[in-house]
Amino acid sequence: MRGGGLLRADVSSDNQFIVSLRLDSSTFSLWKISSRGYVIWQKTVKLDFNFSHGSTVANLGSHIYLIGEREIDSVPSLSDFVVVRLSNNGDLEWVKIYDTPEWESRVTGMKTSDNDLIMCGKKAESCYSGNPFFAKVNIEGDTLWSRTIFESVYVGKYKIIEAKDGSYMIYGYTGEVVGDENGYLRLIKMDRNGKVLWATDVCKARWYPNGIAETTSGDILICGASFSAGDKIPLVCTDANGMFKWEKSYELWEEGGSGYQILNNGNRTFKIFGVKNHEQNIEDQFGVLLIDEEGNELHKITYPNFWNAKALRHDDNCTYLFWNHFSYIYMTKLDQNGNPVMLDQW
Repeated sequence: MRGGGLLRADVSSDNQFIVSLRLDSSTFSLWKISSRGYVIWQKTVKLDFNFSHGSTVANLGSHIYLIGEREIDSVPSLSDFVVVRLSNNGDLEWVKIYDTPEWESRVTGMKTSDNDLIMCGKKAESCYSGNPFFAKVNIEGDTLWSRTIFESVYVGKYKIIEAKDGSYMIYGYTGEVVGDENGYLRLIKMDRNGKVLWATDVCKARWYPNGIAETTSGDILICGASFSAGDKIPLVCTDANGMFKWEKSYELWEEGGSGYQILNNGNRTFKIFGVKNHEQNIEDQFGVLLIDEEGNELHKITYPNFWNAKALRHDDNCTYLFWNHFSYIYMTKLDQNGNPVMLDQW
């Protein structure tokens, strides 16, 4: 599979994969791929405006959605939330633009258990500071509610997941500047209607959170990337109410690494996915770290030359990995420990 740009992927309702790749400022390529790596179909979709690098692909029912932002050329600091809906065959059905002009480099989003979509962005004062903003829409793109959570200090962007009880966990980093020694890991819980249930500074952190997962007991695990080159991959555990429990760090490479995703294995173990830190970003090395719910290291493995890797858990209890390198998209299957499973073993 050929392409270039930022890759996104999701598991479809029929346990196949939907993969999106941005080709240029307004064009993206979409694939549907079987769990054995066969391309079922491929479509190229071109919009009449600049669409964000950070678009999220979500498969919901019989439709495919891209959540992102319209980039406004005349005012680079402003953008609008966008939802693009396509048929299950990848044909463009409609585009809805939500007039919320704010500074946001990457709008994130996700599908919810009640068959809606939620978008997470930022009402911004500058490229660094601002307040997290959320909008929930149904499958027709109608706005159900929108909320701004006012924070006293904000750096970076917040991300969101859905907890087992249907609430939303929002996590981010707060501080005066990026890397501030007085910065904190921030955790917020919001109900399905956008009401804030609680908000807390979990602990001091000189690292930025990238991935979040929930344990069987309801504890929260958050991994991320340190602001200091050469540091190990940090992981923090809180209880279901955001109270700090423990913090650990892991070494995949002696030169340091960043944790960008954590995935629940479904058997009381978790995979942390990391990349090696390179000063000039000449190449990325990719690693998988297996831990239990208490953060004990069970297994680790590293691979060279992975770019923009995205991991998805499949119903066969294995993890599927998509990444791109030298303008090609690759797919591989990992077992419970993160080891590759070859095609002739499937």
